[in-house]
Amino acid sequence: MNESSQGVITIRRPRRFVAAALSDFIVRSDGQKIGRVEWGARADFTVAPGEHMVDVSMDWGWLRPQRVVVDPGTRTELIISGRSGAAWKICLPAFFAIVIAIAFLAVLRQFTSFTDANWLLRSAVGFGGFAVICAGYWFVTRKLGSEYWDYWAAYTLELAGATTANVERGRRLAAWLGVACLGLVPVWSLSAQEPKLRATLQGHTNAVVSVAFSPDSKTLASASYDGTLKLWDMTTGKERATLGEYKGCLGCVAFSPDGKTLASGAIGSPVPLPDLKQVKLWDVATGKVRATLEEDAYFVHSVAFSPDGKTLASVNGDVTLWDLATNKERATLQGHTEEDQTTSEPAYGVESVVFSPDGKTLAAASHDMTIKVWDAATAKRSTLQGHTHAVYSVAFSSDSKTLASASGDKTVRLWDLATNKERAILKGHTESVVSVAFSPDGKILASASHDKTVKLWDVATGTERATLLGTESVMFVAFSPDGRMLASAGGTTANAPGELKVWDIASGM
Repeated sequence: MNESSQGVITIRRPRRFVAAALSDFIVRSDGQKIGRVEWGARADFTVAPGEHMVDVSMDWGWLRPQRVVVDPGTRTELIISGRSGAAWKICLPAFFAIVIAIAFLAVLRQFTSFTDANWLLRSAVGFGGFAVICAGYWFVTRKLGSEYWDYWAAYTLELAGATTANVERGRRLAAWLGVACLGLVPVWSLSAQEPKLRATLQGHTNAVVSVAFSPDSKTLASASYDGTLKLWDMTTGKERATLGEYKGCLGCVAFSPDGKTLASGAIGSPVPLPDLKQVKLWDVATGKVRATLEEDAYFVHSVAFSPDGKTLASVNGDVTLWDLATNKERATLQGHTEEDQTTSEPAYGVESVVFSPDGKTLAAASHDMTIKVWDAATAKRSTLQGHTHAVYSVAFSSDSKTLASASGDKTVRLWDLATNKERAILKGHTESVVSVAFSPDGKILASASHDKTVKLWDVATGTERATLLGTESVMFVAFSPDGRMLASAGGTTANAPGELKVWDIASGM
């Protein structure tokens, strides 16, 4: 074993480590070995609070580890970051490939023009890069096993940077792989346990586009493009009821504050259909329609109850407020343009509406790249600007002081509502972000994206805490009121079963 490099880590509380490494390293405390991770193997051990030494073997000059740090902002307790000597074992086949390619070039150059030789040189470099990727593929699939490593991330994401590879759908291990020049620069993290998948709810025959928990967290409602509204028992994970069927696609669902009423809206048909002009109010106990609110539009993208349960807001291009005592329209809030500013083509206007928990504010997200915030008492309007693409979703923190927004620009933004200023930009998704939700305590923010992931963010630090993977685009996320569960919904617009998952947040956060 070569001379090792050392680093100091500080652990503030006991942690369980699950690791896989490209280099041997040992964690020590007071001269005693606590745990060891061998090259190409996995390890599982617990580290107590205190300062610990980390010995990293395979220290080969310029390939030596560069730093050993603790990242307190995430669930990752220990990060080994650097050019591990074991990377040479992966890159070695690539270097041989380059030597062979250049030798081949030298022979062919005798029979080709200078221009052709340049072309061959470029081809040789490209071939060498391909060999690096193939070597990495061999390592992760043969040495560790394909069930533990998502090797596709090595060459489908940003090869020049740190790319995220989630293991077993993000529940056990996260690793970053970077490709620099013709060598791999591994960055491996030892991660604490992430939220576990609690249940996969099956029954919808098309994409699931909206979900809502009942106030007691015992029931989940889901709306789907298949035209059905389903209720699920969260104790058993079984379907409890299907509330009628729309002739078109359902687009949104929301529970009233007392849990007795469910609101739903329909979207998505170029042909005028009666059901597509309606917001329906359902009696949860009987499964019957309690009232129908006639909308003057064929796209109802979002519905939201006020905290006192007296008003319902619905989105149909503009925001309509309904008096639930009379089921009559009370007001229409305008201000968003209906033109998609990213394409200069007609769009659907407002996408999402939400009341603040204190009931004093209403916010709406739109294709015009802005967020409108209204004072519920005075109807005074403010505009939040910063996104560079359509804004698809907004959510208030539990104290009503912060607003989160999700956009097609692949970012999530946090806004300080006292100043109407942008507080933070959360980056990490690789496709449009279409839904956001705060945990009941306001400490965690969940975001859903067409990149097939749900990300959990630490609101205080703006750092990513976990990534949960689906197999289809994720269109909606919602926390249970008790804060113990997170529901994620998605799918495609094709006639294929939608994806509805419930995650156990209490297990990993």
